[in-house]
Amino acid sequence: ALLIDEARGLITFTRCSFIDGSGGGVAVEQRFNKARLTFDGCEFASPQRPLAAGSLLRAHVGGSGRLELELLNARLHDSAQSGVTVSATDSSTLALTLRDSYFERLGSAAVDVTASQSAKATVLITGNHVIVRAVVDKALLTVHGADTATVCADVSANEIIGGGNPQVRIDGTATASSPCR
Repeated sequence: ALLIDEARGLITFTRCSFIDGSGGGVAVEQRFNKARLTFDGCEFASPQRPLAAGSLLRAHVGGSGRLELELLNARLHDSAQSGVTVSATDSSTLALTLRDSYFERLGSAAVDVTASQSAKATVLITGNHVIVRAVVDKALLTVHGADTATVCADVSANEIIGGGNPQVRIDGTATASSPCR
């Protein structure tokens, strides 16, 4: 497992594997600093321990923290829950980009986003391939907004393979638009 706490500046992981980590693959905690994390060509999976964590990549931004999180050409598979779970609280800012990645054998939504208090979150999901076996109550993206937080989700040009077309589920104060402003 990998824990990134209070990153600063630009950090890039290229062609990395985060597989069967203790308690999950990657966890990011950001409260005060501004950082941009890019995972390019990385694999996140839990084939031997799919119940070990709620998601393969978790990120929380709070306080006055700012985080730009990018997954490019990534592969996320074999989790009892979601592939990516991100949350923003307080007055933080979160930008999540998922592009040209593969999601398969997940127990819930591929991506789960939560924002509360006065946080701002922007999500761009484009060009991904999602393989689903059953679509019963599954979504490509689940967004939860509360208080005065704002969430903008831009979801386009994703290929859903098998089981129909998972939806985008939006709760609370979140909005969906294309493109996000």
